[in-house]
Amino acid sequence: MGVALTNDDGWVVSAAGPAFGICPDCGRRTRNRHGWSNRSLQDLPVQGKTVTVKLRLSRWRCAHQKCERQTFTDRLPTIASPYARRTKSLRNCRSARP
Repeated sequence: MGVALTNDDGWVVSAAGPAFGICPDCGRRTRNRHGWSNRSLQDLPVQGKTVTVKLRLSRWRCAHQKCERQTFTDRLPTIASPYARRTKSLRNCRSARP
């Protein structure tokens, strides 16, 4: 994990996912990595500067032969919904405004 101030006065927080995946369909754990995917999320500003969370997430192969899902990417339910471009904290903050 790392934090850096960019040339355009924004913060970048970077992190990598866990060492195993859990299939969202059948719930089985797997260590059979299929590849990587990168994801960027906007987060709440810090000291007036934008914050971007950059994640390197694993793509996994489901180990269960009868599972219909062949591959899947790490899920981050506490941080963001699948396909979201903003963190949950930023989305909640903006929806709470009058």
